[in-house]
Amino acid sequence: MRIDILVNIKNNKYYSDYLKVKSSWYKELYINPNSFNNFVEEVKDFYHLRFSDKLTKSLNTLDIITNIVSNLK
Repeated sequence: MRIDILVNIKNNKYYSDYLKVKSSWYKELYINPNSFNNFVEEVKDFYHLRFSDKLTKSLNTLDIITNIVSNLK
């Protein structure tokens, strides 16, 4: 595996944790280092790290708070 990929994996908790869940990526990244971008996208999907996921979570939280405040009135 290329050194830059190993460094990225080591420096990112989500990447290293995901490799524990899906160890088949070790082989894939060793054989085809160009698939690292696919790996990153899969990690983002798995851990809901996309901007849209964060926005949805924030909106849900805001909705809950709004409901609580309206029920207190």
